[in-house]
Amino acid sequence: MSAATFFQENWEPDFSCSWERRVGRPGDGGKWLCDPHKLTQVPECLVYSFGSKNNFDFEDALHREVGERCDIHSFDHTIGQSPSSTPAFVRFHPWSLGIGAKARLLNSPLKSLTEIVAQLRHWGRTLHVLKIDVEGAEADVLPSMLDDGSFERLKVQQVQLKIRANNPQKLHRLLRSFRNAGYAIFHKEPDTQLSELSILRVEYSFVKLTKAFWQ
Repeated sequence: MSAATFFQENWEPDFSCSWERRVGRPGDGGKWLCDPHKLTQVPECLVYSFGSKNNFDFEDALHREVGERCDIHSFDHTIGQSPSSTPAFVRFHPWSLGIGAKARLLNSPLKSLTEIVAQLRHWGRTLHVLKIDVEGAEADVLPSMLDDGSFERLKVQQVQLKIRANNPQKLHRLLRSFRNAGYAIFHKEPDTQLSELSILRVEYSFVKLTKAFWQ
């Protein structure tokens, strides 16, 4: 069985979000959120979106949904300092997620989630939505951030993640790390637009649940 076939048939949703809804257009850009209407009810809503690739459809749709209630930050170190297409309500940063030697270099655009939160002075706030599309780096950088409690300390509520099923061992570790950190899969769909026969791309949506759910 190929990696693509395995991940197409396994690691299915283990939680049903009654009010899940796609925010953004079909295809690459839109993401599935759990109870997006509740974002209009929280103080200081905070959204991080990694890997814009100059496509701000998700951020635009979310802004139309919640208005000025959410502080939306977009991150991408591959498209310049400040793309002209960046909407006025999005705060753009030329950074991306990273760990290890490259992330420790002076002025490196690669930073851990903890470093980004500290640099933006967001300590103590809840990170309500964390969207990640980092071209395959997810399996390298996210497990350690989940395992060391970074997501817990930063109060990450839900994660919208695109994975590339090209390394089964790394992806198993990544998905186990999400589960061990208390995140349940509430939505999964293949990205048929961009998937190649050898590399299946899958969109996952996770929501943080209490320990009681897993007992």
